[in-house]
Amino acid sequence: MIDALTLYCVPGVGPKRFKDLVDSFGSPRKALVGDADEFVQQTDRPTEEARRGAAPGRRARSLLRRCREAGIGVLVYKGDGYPELLCNLDQPPAVLFTLGRTELLHGPCVAVVGSRRATAYGRRVARGLGARLAEQGRCVVSGMAMGIDAEAHRGALPGATAAVLGSGVDVPSPASNTRLYREILKHGVVVSEFNPGRAPSRVTSPGATGSSPRSRAMS
Repeated sequence: MIDALTLYCVPGVGPKRFKDLVDSFGSPRKALVGDADEFVQQTDRPTEEARRGAAPGRRARSLLRRCREAGIGVLVYKGDGYPELLCNLDQPPAVLFTLGRTELLHGPCVAVVGSRRATAYGRRVARGLGARLAEQGRCVVSGMAMGIDAEAHRGALPGATAAVLGSGVDVPSPASNTRLYREILKHGVVVSEFNPGRAPSRVTSPGATGSSPRSRAMS
């Protein structure tokens, strides 16, 4: 785990490079200590120099300690517990932070996403669809945004549902859905590819667009 987080914390190693490095070297550990020229082929010279410094390891240990203290799970690309479906993405998240029932990520999942400005009819249909899917034993995956996303989660509860956040897994977003967030934690799982404590933004939050590519990929 610490090797994967250290590689994740190397400046210049984003999701695509993390995947390429792990695929090329075979593991995060081998990528950290492997041949410099091969590492540069997958990244660049400044990134290779950064991996040899002490800072990534310090940041990784701090991040892991913070997650353990908060009860936050950590799943890394191709590691134990990482959802296989995400491995099919061109740029799968290097790390997933989780709270709740992570086993739900390995069962049958269906994404339900849509507009934040949904009509009353749309919200009713989304809630009904979430309920029907949960009754059939499927995990309803969405982004917990206002509108369709939130209603799909509400319909699924108290059945299985997974919220993929555009913030840290410990930061309910939008804040107005904090009560829903707490209900999801009781019965389902909350997932994020962003570090704990990170606030949402218009770029990262599913609420900015009304849907979440990551939540769709998990279905």
